[in-house]
Amino acid sequence: MERHSSVDEEVDWTQYDPPEALNKLPSISSETIIAVVQSALENVRNQIEAERQRRIEVEADIKEEAEAEAAAVADFEASEAAKRKGKEPDSSPPAEPKPVLIEKPVQQLEATKRASRLSRILKRVRGSSDPKGDIVLLTTRPDVPNLPPTPFTKQIYKHLKPNNPTSPEAEVECVSCLDDIPVKSGIKTVCHTYCKSCFIRLIEASLSNETQWPPKCCLNPIPFRTITKHIPSSLLKSYRAKEEEYGIPVEDRLYCPEPDCGLWIRPGHQDPATKRAVCRSSHVVCTLCRAPAHPRGETCALDRDTVLADQLAEEEGWRRCGKCFILVEHTDACQHMRCRCGYEFCYVCDRAARRREMRTREEEEELDEIREALKLVAAFEAEEERKEKVWQEEMRKKREERSRREREERVKKEAARQRMLDKKYAELKTKLAKLDELQRMVLTYTHDREMDETAAGATRERLTLTKKQEREKLELREATTTKLANWMKERELEYIARVALEKQIEDAYEIVLRAFWTDIVGGQKEIRLAMQALMRKNDTRMDTWEAAKDCELEKIKYLLEDEIAIQSELMITSKQRLGDKLAAEGVEVGRKHRAEVRWFELVAAERTRLLAEVEMVERENGAEGSSGEGQSDEGDDLDYEAWFDCRETAVVAAITPGGWVE
Repeated sequence: MERHSSVDEEVDWTQYDPPEALNKLPSISSETIIAVVQSALENVRNQIEAERQRRIEVEADIKEEAEAEAAAVADFEASEAAKRKGKEPDSSPPAEPKPVLIEKPVQQLEATKRASRLSRILKRVRGSSDPKGDIVLLTTRPDVPNLPPTPFTKQIYKHLKPNNPTSPEAEVECVSCLDDIPVKSGIKTVCHTYCKSCFIRLIEASLSNETQWPPKCCLNPIPFRTITKHIPSSLLKSYRAKEEEYGIPVEDRLYCPEPDCGLWIRPGHQDPATKRAVCRSSHVVCTLCRAPAHPRGETCALDRDTVLADQLAEEEGWRRCGKCFILVEHTDACQHMRCRCGYEFCYVCDRAARRREMRTREEEEELDEIREALKLVAAFEAEEERKEKVWQEEMRKKREERSRREREERVKKEAARQRMLDKKYAELKTKLAKLDELQRMVLTYTHDREMDETAAGATRERLTLTKKQEREKLELREATTTKLANWMKERELEYIARVALEKQIEDAYEIVLRAFWTDIVGGQKEIRLAMQALMRKNDTRMDTWEAAKDCELEKIKYLLEDEIAIQSELMITSKQRLGDKLAAEGVEVGRKHRAEVRWFELVAAERTRLLAEVEMVERENGAEGSSGEGQSDEGDDLDYEAWFDCRETAVVAAITPGGWVE
């Protein structure tokens, strides 16, 4: 399967059916095109099914592995439970005597990483990290006589038996790899404990990086005695070398400047007098500029004393020896100088002595004679080689002429066949391209129509919901107005009844008062005062009722407005849900369209590949079949039309839904 594009990562096109446009074959009569179209669609389906089966197998393997690990944990838990209850895991007599075996540690030897992982699981489950101490031994019954152990059993038990069968050995956790290790084999530093391999890696890391020197644990230097006790001799040698190197300040150290060397040069390999140093790879270094050593006689630009000496020698006219480069001064006698190293030279022209020139000239004359002899030998060999080449060239021309005549006959027939194939497959490719274009147009038209139908349906649903909500909103407003009007009418009737009742009470009370105060002096005044007090009480009750009525009116209005607000929110929610639903439908339609486009692109590419493969097979098989025809005299009279008809029938029969059948 191909890698999916960014669109395919969002849409799983394999979950959708191929578009119907791929099945439309209008006015196609070529059997090759029909077979290619049908096989391409079937091949893509088979690839999808193969990929799906592969995923199912991978998931099944993962599930099986998880179940196996869960079963292993369950076995450990059952063994531990049986051990705590004093029961043996297998008390039934075996069918035949078996040697004592330890089951789980064998698996630990075969897969140490899984054992470490399993030990951490056991630590969380039972609070123990010793995988050996918590496994119950599979033994035979006590009443069965013990058989002598086999060599295989002795070897297994030698590697797997605990150090102390009666009391489990104490363990400690390595601070680096977090594995549980015996306390005796752990390496205790200032603050933590390491296993052997982690401690060696810690020392190696400090040797490879100067920023980690000296070796530390939690910023505490590890004692030298601890390091020398637990690292191998080869690493100890490197440690002592690094200790000597890092003990010198970095600005005072000298390293070899060669790119493929870079070794540190010990102080004992540095000569302060000549200002040169030699590394272990025999590279000479200038100790002043820290670059490769300068040629003999050349002064380092940083050597101020030598530069001043050269300037004085130039002013005084001194010369340097051509062998040891020491300064030589001429005081008297001739210009022929002899240095203390034995080298002779001329003080004026600075050349070597005459005797050396004579010896050099003689050597050059001998070399010239040897070169002349070699030239004569080379000329003879060249002549022989030329003759051999002339003879081979004549034989080659004869062979080429013979093969040329044979090749011309084959080329004529093959050219005719290739012209027929070019014409045939050019027509087939044109037909396939037109078919792809037509099906793409049908697919595009179908997608546009579906999008228009989806948009029209969404518009209808929105319009229907809007009309429904307007109708419900109008009905709610009418119901609210009616409810408020009825309540106001009830309160008005209640008000009239209360006024009439107060009038009736005041009249009755006045009658009682007049009957009592009529014949008493000052009675009229008492009657007036009593009536005024009654009226004030009635006014107070009326004010209280009015306030209660106003409060209840506000409450009713609030409830009615709240009901309208709730209905508005419900309507907004309905619109949002409808919008989400329509948007989801639109997204699904878009995904379906992208999936169908992906289907079309893959099937079209598969068609092109199949047609190219058909052409390749026909060209190759035709070339093999016609290789012997070039030898006959009747090759030019072959019926190519009939031959191609037979080949097309054979090729169409060779195409199968699963691919090519060789």
